[in-house]
Amino acid sequence: MRTIRCRIGMSIAQVGFLGAVLTTQFAYGQFSSNVQGTVLDPSGLAVASATVRLVNTQTRVTNETRTNTSGFYRFTSLPPAPYKVTIEATGFQHTEADVTLTTGQTAGFDFTLTIRTAATEITVREVVPILNTEETRLQLTLNKETLENMPVQNHGILALLTAAPGVGGFIGAGPDSFAIQSVTNATANGHWGNGNSISMDGIPLMSNIVQGAVNISPNPDSIQEMAVQTNSFSVVGASSGSSLVGSMTTKSGTNQFHGVVHYMFTNQSMQAGTEFIHSYAPFKRHSVSGAVGGPVIKDKTFFFVSTESKRSTRTSTALSTFEDPAFAAWANVHFPNSIGTSLLNKFPIDNYVKSSVVRWGSSDYISTCTTPTATCNQPYLAQGPAGVSPPSLGLQFSARGDQYLRGGKDRFYGNVYKTSIDQWDAPERSGFNLNHQWYNWWVSGNYTHVFNAQSLNEASFGGYNYHGCDSPNNSQIPNIGIQNTAGFSTVWGSLPACWYQHNYVYRDSLSWIHQNHSFKFGFQLTRDDDTVAFAGVGSRPIYSFNSLLDFVQDKVYSETGVAYDPRTGKNTPLLAGTNRVTLAGYVQDEWKVRSNLLLTLGVRWDDFGNVRPWGYTEAYPTVNNIIPATSGALDQRFANAAVVAGKQLYPHDRANNWSPRVGVAWSPTKNRKLSIRGGIGMYRDNVTLGQATDQLRSNPPTYITPTFGATSTSGILPILSIGTSNTYPYGFTYPVIPIVPVDSRGGFTGI
Repeated sequence: MRTIRCRIGMSIAQVGFLGAVLTTQFAYGQFSSNVQGTVLDPSGLAVASATVRLVNTQTRVTNETRTNTSGFYRFTSLPPAPYKVTIEATGFQHTEADVTLTTGQTAGFDFTLTIRTAATEITVREVVPILNTEETRLQLTLNKETLENMPVQNHGILALLTAAPGVGGFIGAGPDSFAIQSVTNATANGHWGNGNSISMDGIPLMSNIVQGAVNISPNPDSIQEMAVQTNSFSVVGASSGSSLVGSMTTKSGTNQFHGVVHYMFTNQSMQAGTEFIHSYAPFKRHSVSGAVGGPVIKDKTFFFVSTESKRSTRTSTALSTFEDPAFAAWANVHFPNSIGTSLLNKFPIDNYVKSSVVRWGSSDYISTCTTPTATCNQPYLAQGPAGVSPPSLGLQFSARGDQYLRGGKDRFYGNVYKTSIDQWDAPERSGFNLNHQWYNWWVSGNYTHVFNAQSLNEASFGGYNYHGCDSPNNSQIPNIGIQNTAGFSTVWGSLPACWYQHNYVYRDSLSWIHQNHSFKFGFQLTRDDDTVAFAGVGSRPIYSFNSLLDFVQDKVYSETGVAYDPRTGKNTPLLAGTNRVTLAGYVQDEWKVRSNLLLTLGVRWDDFGNVRPWGYTEAYPTVNNIIPATSGALDQRFANAAVVAGKQLYPHDRANNWSPRVGVAWSPTKNRKLSIRGGIGMYRDNVTLGQATDQLRSNPPTYITPTFGATSTSGILPILSIGTSNTYPYGFTYPVIPIVPVDSRGGFTGI
């Protein structure tokens, strides 16, 4: 039983020891590690038909094979764990060694056997070489001890991506286990973060909306290891990885019960000051996490569960400018019946605290007062900090089960994560407090069937759902911006809004060892979708006023934010959805050319599919793309382009994308203390649904968002309106626009 510990998180400079292991393989799945090597006699000749046995010392699951005529052996599709390797051959001493496999590692271990005499029989212990010469790739593996003890702020595992050699960029202190969509700005290979590929147990975690973003950030107590690779020449796994490839392996139960508990607390008193900031506004964070695992049936059935809870408050250190209470009282006297004055009365400044006056009455409403009356000298604009600390609550739970069958030859495991976040933002006026409610779940499963010592099949599936809603109070009040002072809106502007993402993956991989070749044949099927329900975004007007004085007189400078269908002249809700199906296949050979030379040869085929309408197909039955003309110079082709509304985004599926890759690992010295690695390959970054559709859904003939100005030459003036309902369609009065027909090229006539 591991000792229960309490860890206090402090946001001051901390120094930790990075217990990392440099290895070299991309982790395709949970069972992604391998052991291979050559068995020789004292004269250096190959020992054929030697029995090689591999035992997982945590679960006692045993694998067995025999060396081929070249003395070569290989165990594939292994979980990261400590193992014991034993060699038995007629006429030779029993030989064994201990080896610890990390995520995705191919450990090379050659044995030179000792001849057994008739008088004695001993067990020979071999030492695992420090330098691994069996792989063509370089990666950093962070083991469970490192993940548990590294002083990572906010307990966020993604911040460790930049710990690998050759990785640049900055993740920052923001990501924690409750950052449902974290943009990984870590970069490698001269490529930006959009080419990153992060997976857990072989199932991708990447967002199908924001390229390079991760939709799940697991509790570090649930992760066995995290591997970060900067140069992958494998065609197995994700199609991307042109920048950095990260793989996390979840913990499983073993034959012994084990667990861990962490508690972290921080507040403003533990935040170190800087040269310019000496104190911070009050905030606090309580984070409690724990995990436990063990056997259900020893050597066969295991479980592991983890949870993490966050209870925190946040605050802003920035100052805000807003109307002074004296001005609100003045407005009640001079403009008691205006919409602006009524809003000042109904939604006063109550989330921020006045600390000083920054402007006086004479500066803006001098024409309404007469010097030297008190009106001109009264406060007009005040300034102050936040006076409230809105809560941020989070809960994550994970559970995993493992079942071994047929004496460990077949195995199945299932894993599930569930994360929920309930977070509030507090602008200057509490009437517009904003509640973020975000949820996701992630599930995966893997079934491996061993045919014989040379071949096995691994089938895996996975999926995740990401659902978020931002719900402000008082949605019947439009978004109002006032120059130089706080307006009337949420922190995020025009809301409410909800969105939904789903991603489903099925993979199948056949591994076959033939002589000195280790082949992998596989395919992958992916289906993902993106749905947005932004009714509030296109239905609540956005007004701007040049001054606070104009606001209390209802003098609107401009109005925008309302989505119109130009074909009808009516408001249209921003509801849209798309989906796609992608396919991939690959063939790879890890060829042990000689005992000191390994080649990785592979080719991958990807069909990135097409983007099609899904979800709100009644409102938006097509996807609209701009297609250049087919003839003429390039500038003429775009000048003559047309908007094509169809049932798919691209004219043809984006198929036949071939990606060949070659890697080499060569150890030129007999003592194996030097390894030369390299390779070349083609990589393709897929276009996310967000890139393909979010930027295009405003293409004609869907909707337009015109701006109406007080001095507009079109004759259409802003209409200051308060809604009649807090829910869609809100009941605002909109300016009337003329119906605009669609021309032959898909555009709007006169626009």
